[in-house]
Amino acid sequence: MGTAPARDEYTAYAPYGAKGASHGHGAGWSTWVSQTGRWWAVHDQALSESEVAAGCRPVLYAEDFAVLTERISEQDRLRAQVA
Repeated sequence: MGTAPARDEYTAYAPYGAKGASHGHGAGWSTWVSQTGRWWAVHDQALSESEVAAGCRPVLYAEDFAVLTERISEQDRLRAQVA
């Protein structure tokens, strides 16, 4: 089971928690950590058929924040290729 981040780690978390962000790394994702310690991210807008076909996913999860940020970055790259 994952662990909750140290207080300093929330600084890096801020861009992901900002709903409706229009720029920057992780823009367009809302994230949270569940009571079990698992990190979740949900894309704030619906994905197109072509984005889904390219492998984009509207919901991501990971056991820790570092892995979740990698998955968000991967999804952002996939969406940029489709656009």
